[in-house]
Amino acid sequence: MMIYLDNNATTPLDPRVKARMQPFLEEEFGNAASNHAFGWKAKDAVTWARGKLSSLLNVKIDEITFTSGATESNHMVIQGVVLHCLLRGEIDQCHLITSNVEHKCVLGAFERARQLGAEITILAADKDGRISPEQISEALRPETRLVSLMYANNELGTLNPIAEIASLCRENSVLFHTDAAQAVGKIDMELENVDFLSLSAHKFYGPKGVGALYCCPRALSKLEVLCPGGGQENGLRSGTLNISGIVGMGAAAEIAKNKSHRKEIEELTTYLLSGIRKVYPKVQVNGSEEHRLPGNLNLTFPDVDTDDLEMALDMVAYSNSSACSAGQKKGSYVLEAIGLSEADRKRSLRFGLGLFSTKEEIDKVIRALEDLSE
Repeated sequence: MMIYLDNNATTPLDPRVKARMQPFLEEEFGNAASNHAFGWKAKDAVTWARGKLSSLLNVKIDEITFTSGATESNHMVIQGVVLHCLLRGEIDQCHLITSNVEHKCVLGAFERARQLGAEITILAADKDGRISPEQISEALRPETRLVSLMYANNELGTLNPIAEIASLCRENSVLFHTDAAQAVGKIDMELENVDFLSLSAHKFYGPKGVGALYCCPRALSKLEVLCPGGGQENGLRSGTLNISGIVGMGAAAEIAKNKSHRKEIEELTTYLLSGIRKVYPKVQVNGSEEHRLPGNLNLTFPDVDTDDLEMALDMVAYSNSSACSAGQKKGSYVLEAIGLSEADRKRSLRFGLGLFSTKEEIDKVIRALEDLSE
């Protein structure tokens, strides 16, 4: 049986989440915008889920907008800010800042912003994949409208100093957005000065195809709506709501709020790294070991033939890069950005441990890697 260690790509649907969703896939099929009993039940379910997610994030319930996932949420913010400038004839005064290790959808949105006439600055992350407040401070200009940085890197697990950077942006009247798809439900987050936050349910044991955008009320006037229409979600995101998916995300948020699994995942991750270091002492950890997302291990196996590595782990589901960048031949652009050679990028992999990972599975992975040192 395959061992699943790719929880940073996606997580399995928690059975408790599935149970909550089931009625809304069957008898409770109403449209939340409908003015009758079926619609009212759907609307109540959406309100319940919105409350659970806002509780997890420790924000107000009306600051949550449901979307199809973090990619859409990211584009809503980045392109929404640029469109706001464009429609007001201010595109020549529209400067945006991000980093070179962001998710592909953020880098793609920044490229679209550039095509529309905005100026963009892409900062180089350090060897751990982090961006410092000092880098942001030096890059800020009078015309800077938005800074967008991920909370936790999807490949490295590295955590950015979001609270400090968000505070700096607030002091300079610059909007701050964070792609927190990897962080939500896994760590406590400081959002006091964050204006926008993107997330996806499937990263914390919810269903695929549903996510959310947290919007600070002060920032809404600087955001142009990308999808006008029926006026759902307070006009920010029109379209019929995915009730079953939203309920599933609410259930996942309720479970994550409990934090009961966090310590076990962290201990299991430490156990895996310790075991690998015993059987292959040359292994290198990519990213910060101090500022790191629990469950994420990005490792390079120097002097190992890539075919041998793949054969040793043929019963393990792991990742060579972001799931959204699969198929790239030169290895991860994130690992390249932090200084790894092409050869070492190909000898690197990411283990993503999760709620359903077991010690027995980890022991099997460690034993499978024993032959590499021979």
